[in-house]
Formats: sequence, structure tokens, C-alpha cells
Amino acid sequence: MLGKLSRILPSIQRACKNLSLRRKNSKKGKKSFPLLSLPSLILEKVFNQTEAIDLLNLTACSKNAGRAVKITSKRNSAKTCLLHLRYPRPSITISFYGFRKNLVWMFDKEEKLTKKHVQEEKTLSGYQFITYREKKKIRHVMCRNENVREGFIKILDHFLQVFTVPIQIVVEPNLGDLMTLFNHPLLLRCSELELTRGYKQYHFGREELNAICKKIHVKDRFRVDVDTGSTNLRQIFFVENFSICNANWMCSHDLLNLDCRTAKFKRHAFKIDEIEDYALKWLSKPHKPKLERMEFAWDPLEEVWFDELKTMEWDKTRRSKCCMKSELLTSGTYDCSAAFDFIRKDGLLASIGVVDDVGGSILLFHVWHDRFPTKTQQDLLQKKLADLYTELPEVNELYGVGSVAERELQNPKLSIERFQELLNETYTHRIALFNSSPELEYWYGFHNQILNVMKDIRFLV
Repeated sequence: MLGKLSRILPSIQRACKNLSLRRKNSKKGKKSFPLLSLPSLILEKVFNQTEAIDLLNLTACSKNAGRAVKITSKRNSAKTCLLHLRYPRPSITISFYGFRKNLVWMFDKEEKLTKKHVQEEKTLSGYQFITYREKKKIRHVMCRNENVREGFIKILDHFLQVFTVPIQIVVEPNLGDLMTLFNHPLLLRCSELELTRGYKQYHFGREELNAICKKIHVKDRFRVDVDTGSTNLRQIFFVENFSICNANWMCSHDLLNLDCRTAKFKRHAFKIDEIEDYALKWLSKPHKPKLERMEFAWDPLEEVWFDELKTMEWDKTRRSKCCMKSELLTSGTYDCSAAFDFIRKDGLLASIGVVDDVGGSILLFHVWHDRFPTKTQQDLLQKKLADLYTELPEVNELYGVGSVAERELQNPKLSIERFQELLNETYTHRIALFNSSPELEYWYGFHNQILNVMKDIRFLV
């Protein structure tokens, strides 16, 4: 601690000296604060408490200000840089951890300016931008530069110098001349790429898809929410996680060549024997533990059977009944109690089976890197149930009528069916005798909390 103080004190003394000199030399009636004269550690704390739009405006003040922000911003709370490419209004959004709100920069030269807008000129990295914003939306900057492609690259380069963050790209169909952006080095690499529907255009042309996917390298996630027809999306062979709408162009050889963590196929031509071949290949490669799950849209009436794959039925001592859904796809759990299990030589367990999902049934190939992923959730629910039962006698005393049924409901060993039956009978009886009241509704709601937690625990066990 003393060593740190000895290093900081001289810089604080110099800063105080500079501050006093600048105050003496400042003109009368003008008050200014020499922010950049603060010691670097203090300046970093100041910038960490500053809104993102203020940091951006500070970089436009001078080269020294821009340099100071860039040095300290490497340790700030910036999270991602999202590029939303849509014609003719592309945008860049910087998101942050913590208190900072998102910073949005959008190119829109068609909106008519009114009294609610404030027009400004900004010079960032030597390039002049004509911007405007609504008075109440200080973090939403609109740009009116004529050359959108050049301006987009310039402001993106400036953002990436100030905020060290991974790039995520969302692309809509019919980009027009914005397609040339994918030739720039800044857009050759990204952490995530998503092809989605536009407001008017629903499908990508073959030339558009080739121009987008030809050079770009996607590191983590590739998601296609539109029908790409028979176009080969070779990116899926080099990415960790992907979800594609149409995989009818893929054959069994393509499936066997996949090396990913998670995959989702909304439309495909794979049969159960081809998926069995993939499972057999997974069994023979114990040195490749990367796969976590695959999801195939499936007809629930189609029978799932295997010729060579040796499987076992679910055993609650071997794994959980449910698995957590992938973050890439959706949140929640899948009931895997009807899935077939098989174990690899290295002890890794996997399951294949048809499960219910929001959009219909899917065939799930899940690898249990954690055989009991819901254990933590079960423990939390058990604790919550114990807390509710601790409060229950007091609730019955304050809002109950002292009946035998109420005392029976306090028994934690009561089955779910008996608890629900007894609860409904008691509620109906009290309604008939005393009509509805706030006290009765609170009593009934509290008991329903217990019932719902009991059902959640049963589902996970």
C-alpha cells in the first residue's frame, strides 16, 4: 500500500500544481476544469462513471482526449458491438455491462428535422459527421452523411478503437450497395452472424448469400432464420454453434463432418439411420468431447429405432430427468425421461429421443457433460418449499379459520394430489360459507405457491 501511495503522490502533486496554474491563467468569467490533468488512476475512475455518449463526445474534443479515453476504455464495461445491416438504415449499437445504457448510431438521412431535434457536427478520427438526435434521446445518434458506406466504416473503426469489444452482425435481405461492406477488413471476422427477415424482404438471393458468407469468418455463433433454399451454407462446418432454417441441401456425409457444440435444424432430410450413424461416430471418437447437443425438427408419429446403437432406458441414478435448453436456442428444460441413453468408453453419457418443444416435437441428441444439471435448481426449490412450510402455520393463524383441513395441509409429507384436492375442497367450502374476501384469496394464493413449487420439484426429479 505504501509503495502504491509513493508512486501516486508525485503525480497528484503535479496535477494540483497544473490545476492551480490553469486557474490563474484562465480568463475572468470563464470556468473550466482541466480533466486530462488528473492522475491516470483517478481519470480511469472518472471515465468508468461517465455515460457512453459523453465518452464518445469527449473523443471528438481533441487528440489528447481521444487518446485518454482509448487507454482507459480497455478496462471499461463495454460488452458487444452489434452491426444491424439493413438498407438504407444500417446501425451500430454498443452495449455495456453495469449502469451504462446502450449507445446507438444509425444512418438515416430521410427523417425530417423538427423542433424536437438537435443537429450537431462531430469530427471523429478526422472524419466529419453530420448528426442529429431527439432532445430526450441523447444516446441515440442519427447520422445524415450522404456516403453511408464510407461513413459506416469510419464510425465503426472509431468505435472499435474506443471500445474493445467483439462484433455481432445481423443482416436483412436486399442490402443494395451495402453489400460492399463485407469486402472491408473490419467485417471479415465476427463473433456472431445472424441472417434474419426484413420488414419487406423475406428471402436472400444466392448472390447476396455468397457475398456475405464467402469471406467472413464467424467464431462462435451462426444463425439463419430465413429459408435459404438449396444454397450451401459452408460456414456451419467452421463455427461452434449454429441454427439454420433449411438444411435440405445437407447429406449424411455433411452431417458426419460436423464438428460443433450445438446445432439446430428446422427443416432437413435426415432419417433416423443417418442420425444413428452420427451417434456411432461420436461413440468411436472419445478424444472429441466438444459436442453438447443437436436438435432436429421431428414428426412425433415417426418411430425412433436403432439397428446397431446399443441403448439403455432412463435411470434416475444415472442422470437427471431433464436437461437445460441451449442458450443459443431457447431457455427452459426438456423432459428427457423417454430418451435412450448410451455411454462412450471415456464415460461420457449421451441421449437420443423425441421431446416436446414450443414449435413442435424435436429429436434431441444431448451429451450429458453434467449428468445432473438441474441439481442446483432442485436444491433451490427444496429450500424455497421448506421456507414456505415454515411460514404456513402463521398464514393459517392470520388468514385461516382453524379447520382440521388447514392443519393437514401443514404436513410436508402430503402428496401433491392430496394437497391439491384438500386445498380446493377447503377453498370451495369457505367460499360457500363466508363468500370471497382478501384474507381468503391471500390464504389460497399462498397455498398455491407451495403447490406450484412441489410440481416444479416433481418435474425435475
